Amino acid sequence: MTVKNAYPELKEVPFVKTQIDEQLVIAYIAAMPILREIKRAAYIFFCNESAHGKAGVNDNYGGIQADGSRWNKMFDTMIVATTVTPENMTGDERRFCVFDKWQSSIYMLVYKVQQRGIFIGGYAHPYALMEPHNPADFAKAYWDEWVKGDSSTPPTGEVEDIVNQYNKAAQLFK
Repeated sequence: MTVKNAYPELKEVPFVKTQIDEQLVIAYIAAMPILREIKRAAYIFFCNESAHGKAGVNDNYGGIQADGSRWNKMFDTMIVATTVTPENMTGDERRFCVFDKWQSSIYMLVYKVQQRGIFIGGYAHPYALMEPHNPADFAKAYWDEWVKGDSSTPPTGEVEDIVNQYNKAAQLFK
């Protein structure tokens, strides 16, 4: 079975599990001129999508896929290839973006968090259609917008995990 490819002009490279020191990512996000709540949310996305930097996909630490539609053209120079590997949650083969450097995947992740309003004080869309006001609301928005791609009820354990992650992120990004 062939996995859809939104970037057929780019080379397909073998999957490589990559790692990044979480402290480097924290410093990179902290230095960005963005709202504190966006920093917190992006950090949580990074932690969940890459096991705190221990399970990147070819330096993609945001789980950013290339088997849907193309991303905004502003990312064209950052996306240099694609790779196919099973997705952690479903085990289904998925095509992921391969970035020129790890910072590009974090930059794009921050951009998407901000653009889709998946942070406390934002307006999460197109699935959740809600304003997250607290960590539990953020957990639902994250679940709907990034994990499931529809509006649903996240499992209680998932909400608790994300709330705990939010509390850690609030200590890191004050």
